[in-house]
Parts: sequence; C-alpha cells; structure tokens
Amino acid sequence: MDLAFDEDGILYVAEMDALSWFAVEIGAGAGGTIKACDPVTMECKVIATGIPMLTAITFDKKGRLWATRNSLIPGIAEVVKIPL
Repeated sequence: MDLAFDEDGILYVAEMDALSWFAVEIGAGAGGTIKACDPVTMECKVIATGIPMLTAITFDKKGRLWATRNSLIPGIAEVVKIPL
C-alpha cells in the first residue's frame, strides 16, 4: 500500500492486510504488516503486524514512524505511532 525511507535509507513497506485486500473486503482480514527492508542486502524484518486497514506510513522530523489504522472507516480512522 505504501513505502517510506527512514533517515538511514532503510525502506519501510506497508501491506494493507496479510491475507490480501480481498480478505478486508469480505471482513476476514488479519491486519496489515509493516516491514523494514535493507535495499543493499535485500533483507526484511517485520516491524508491526495486525494493523487493521493499514493504508499509509510516514516518518516525522524526529524519525518516528506513523501509520494509518482503520483508514477506510469514517469516524474511527486514526494515525498511530509505530514503535521501532
């Protein structure tokens, strides 16, 4: 769903749902996943899982990672800090 680089050049990848977008559509989703990937070694590690309706990630000026949660549901969508 989204990509963001941190200040060290690590690529963060946001996946809407581990069971695919179709699972979200039928109400059987497992939640989104954020992975940190080293573009040099091509190795990735999972940073966060189970984020409902994850659609976007970004870093703020202090290097903190933020993500959207429940972003497709009016009235309960929110932005949350993801611990690194």
